Amino acid sequence: MTGAGGDATAAAEVPMSRSFPAVLVAILAVAGASSCQKAGEAALSAATGGAVDLKNGTMTVTDDKGQKVVVKADGAGGQVTVTGPDGQQVVMQGAGKDGGITVTGPQGQMKAVAGENVAIPPECPITLAAGFQAVTVQGGATPAGKKTCMVMAKGAGATAEVAAFYDVQLKSLGFAVTRNDMKMDQMETTMLAGKKGDSVLNVSVMRDPQGSSIQILGENL
Repeated sequence: MTGAGGDATAAAEVPMSRSFPAVLVAILAVAGASSCQKAGEAALSAATGGAVDLKNGTMTVTDDKGQKVVVKADGAGGQVTVTGPDGQQVVMQGAGKDGGITVTGPQGQMKAVAGENVAIPPECPITLAAGFQAVTVQGGATPAGKKTCMVMAKGAGATAEVAAFYDVQLKSLGFAVTRNDMKMDQMETTMLAGKKGDSVLNVSVMRDPQGSSIQILGENL
């Protein structure tokens, strides 16, 4: 399940021309920017690959096989419910002062927050390198209780030094680490793939002339 700031999704795959998650992300990304009904319908149709009908606060996206995704918004409660073709539902709810969104679906629950210097989710077992601030984070759990996390951070720092910092952290947590270094033009990337049983914790460190960034992805933690 994935989301950031104003858009989020749950990984419930369905046989639409685009999957349920992809349709959901497109709906959320375009709907917030389209105030005119006809313009919104046209933009959503282009984004989702299906026919879109907006009526009485309910949005219906229909693909070329007649399968539908229905979106209902509760303006007062700040809740959005998305129902897929097979009846599976994803519920999105505003999460209070931090501006985050909590998404609950068949794959579990995920909270997403975006902003300046946001807090690392408790599901993430490693810390940020010095000089970096998180700008988008996600944390959640599957129905089986396995934790997931995603962190996007920006800052400054040499790729080799930042990668070394995370190599030490991953190994201290018992992960076997595979490293891949790449250079292209003015961009450097180091990818650290951490594996421990069925747990995965990957860190990518990227640097270009504008600065450095970090991406952390954890599954089955």
